Amino acid sequence: MQLIDDVEQQQQYWENIVARIAAGDPRGEQEFRGTYRAGIRFLMQRRIGDQQLEEIVENTMLGIVRQISAGHMTTVAEMARFIRKSIPNDRPASSGPMITDVDRDRAHSRVKTLDQVLERFSSSEREALICYYARGFSERDVEAEFGYEPVAFHHLRERLVRALNSARARKGVAGVRRAAVMRVAGNSGAA
Repeated sequence: MQLIDDVEQQQQYWENIVARIAAGDPRGEQEFRGTYRAGIRFLMQRRIGDQQLEEIVENTMLGIVRQISAGHMTTVAEMARFIRKSIPNDRPASSGPMITDVDRDRAHSRVKTLDQVLERFSSSEREALICYYARGFSERDVEAEFGYEPVAFHHLRERLVRALNSARARKGVAGVRRAAVMRVAGNSGAA
């Protein structure tokens, strides 16, 4: 799982997802949701708070997928405009930036820690974890795709959380839960 800093790679990643969604590939939509949902949720929460947040985020995600499927949204800039337009008008918008430098630095630090921890896992274990946490695969999907028994996949996820807790403890940061792993994975733009 890598943070994509290169603008050209980001564009290629976006174009790949758009092409897959436009072709009706359900895994394209699943990867889109896994990659972008946490970021969209974060931006919406900054703008509107927690009231009806999940419903608004889900409606926004659905709208983006529909726009992509219809061929009306092909760039990240178009997605950003759509997100801005999706913010309800009856809610006061924050006057500050949607993402601050502190937010960006925190996200980079979390992704770096996650990358370091994931290096300790085999490539197939990393891919299974990325599919589950970042791409929105269900437990059953990952178990079927990678040949895990339910107990074995559960133990793999526990190993990841323990490793992240250990890494964060060395940095003096509180432990993590599954939701925190999903936020980091979702915000990383993992390919």
